[in-house]
Amino acid sequence: MVTVFFGREWAGERESEEMAPGWFDAASLPLDQMWDDEAYWLPRVMAGEALSGVITYDDACELVARAELKAVGPLAGTGKAR
Repeated sequence: MVTVFFGREWAGERESEEMAPGWFDAASLPLDQMWDDEAYWLPRVMAGEALSGVITYDDACELVARAELKAVGPLAGTGKAR
């Protein structure tokens, strides 16, 4: 299970070897610089969908081999309807 948190404000430094946080316009997310699975779920979640499903990576853990996601309603607290 994965829980995703969204923030509208950010202060301080939180960079790691795996992540360099930054602000991006929702329409131009740098999905090619993120983990492969994020292209499958992040745009949908940012559009207000709550999702349930399974994402399976290939044997090298680099690319998504299978993604089975379904909308289960609107995200709570987003003010966005499905």
